[in-house]
Amino acid sequence: MSHSFSQLFYLKGKHKEKDVKVPIYLRLTVNGQRSELSVSRKVDPQKWSSRKGKMKGTNLEANELNQYLDTVRSRINRIHRQLIENNKPFTSSDAKNLYLGKGEKLKMTKKKNTESIVKDIKRKTRRKFSAEEKIRIVLEGLKGEESVSGICTVLPLEQGFS
Repeated sequence: MSHSFSQLFYLKGKHKEKDVKVPIYLRLTVNGQRSELSVSRKVDPQKWSSRKGKMKGTNLEANELNQYLDTVRSRINRIHRQLIENNKPFTSSDAKNLYLGKGEKLKMTKKKNTESIVKDIKRKTRRKFSAEEKIRIVLEGLKGEESVSGICTVLPLEQGFS
């Protein structure tokens, strides 16, 4: 599956005013489709290198910002590799959502966690429960505050939902 992928850090906002920091954005492009997101950092436009997508200089401020941008770039590259390994078509929005902690990866993780909790409940509960009791156990188990066996022994099954 062939596709093009690029990432670009750029400044968004007014560049003309002196001593005013502007936000840094990341543009992800996959097969010509763009997605943009803020990297939650600002910089003085006079200290920004558009060609390199980094802050100019070697002072502490520049080093810290550039290291942060390198970390973001590295995470995006890792997400890109994961999307390629899935061998399914993806968009720039998919990469953006995964970076932001949204999207398919989270849904898959949540689904796997839910399935493992249900399996754990089935395995650890020996006696038969009514449908209402099972639902209560599953809901308490999904909260993740207590073990399944603890829920089965502590949960007041005769009481209604709260």
